[in-house]
Amino acid sequence: MDKQGAYGQIKKIYENRGSQKDALEYYSLEMNALDESLTWKGNKWEKINLWLNKFSTNHGLDWKKGLKSTFYVSAGFFFLYIISLWSYTPNLLKWDYWCEFFNVLSQYFDFINPAHKTDIVAEKLSVEPNPVSRTIEGLSRIFIAYFIYQLIQAFRKHGKK
Repeated sequence: MDKQGAYGQIKKIYENRGSQKDALEYYSLEMNALDESLTWKGNKWEKINLWLNKFSTNHGLDWKKGLKSTFYVSAGFFFLYIISLWSYTPNLLKWDYWCEFFNVLSQYFDFINPAHKTDIVAEKLSVEPNPVSRTIEGLSRIFIAYFIYQLIQAFRKHGKK
């Protein structure tokens, strides 16, 4: 029997016993074995999905990893979005730059809400968004929503089925 099948059987045993925590650990091992068994040729989307699940919460095992990965991804998109809006290199020695920086930083929590108003940060900066910034904002909505969903699922690991 292959590793994936063996982990799947052990997972079923723990599910039948009512041990959701142990079942989830073997589910994670089962998904890792599935990832190892797949080749990139013909399975690239499945492998990407498995990689994102492992990167985000280790297949639902670790909510702290989910919180960190959500923060990293959202901060990365926010940084790229801000850089795409600013078409200049800021002068770090000017007080105005720091005021503007903290003004923008205060928009972070609005930005990570996947249902935020389009171009809310650009309006705050009084900057006209460009196609690159709109593309980054659109992609950020997809990925941030995904990572938030993964975080919520990891929180629910001790919940009822």
